[in-house]
Amino acid sequence: MNKMSDMNLIMKKIMTNLEEKVKDKETLETIKTEIFNLYNAFADEVIELNAVMNARVLEIAQAQKEANEKMDKMAKSLKKIENDIYLDEEDDDGEYTMEIVCPYCNKEISLDIDEIADKNEISCPECKNTIELDWGNECGCGDCEDDCDCCGGDCHKNEEDDL
Repeated sequence: MNKMSDMNLIMKKIMTNLEEKVKDKETLETIKTEIFNLYNAFADEVIELNAVMNARVLEIAQAQKEANEKMDKMAKSLKKIENDIYLDEEDDDGEYTMEIVCPYCNKEISLDIDEIADKNEISCPECKNTIELDWGNECGCGDCEDDCDCCGGDCHKNEEDDL
């Protein structure tokens, strides 16, 4: 049985008990009316609470949907960043590749790391422009080793050597 049916049965029992115990008809009708009014007040309150809760659940569902959409966008952006920053996974032939985009013609170029590791520039196969490869040498000397002041390598000559 559902809860409303239970409530209706309880109300019928109360009314039956009142009819058996209260002999004055006017008093009986007043009691029945007041109990019915109280019952309706409780029912109205339950209906109102239910409406408020349903509205709140809908608000939460909408907020969750918006959060999921934002997370999906962030995941896509993160994936693009990962693709731009990290090397592609090892190819089937054991070679590592990376993708770059030509700044002149926007052609995406796949490069074998072993072939370009010692190069500072490449030529775009599409537009033939020279693309400078920045390998992260902070000092720009391109001759870094272990004890460099700016990058940890030994690329700076002693000032006395220049004199």
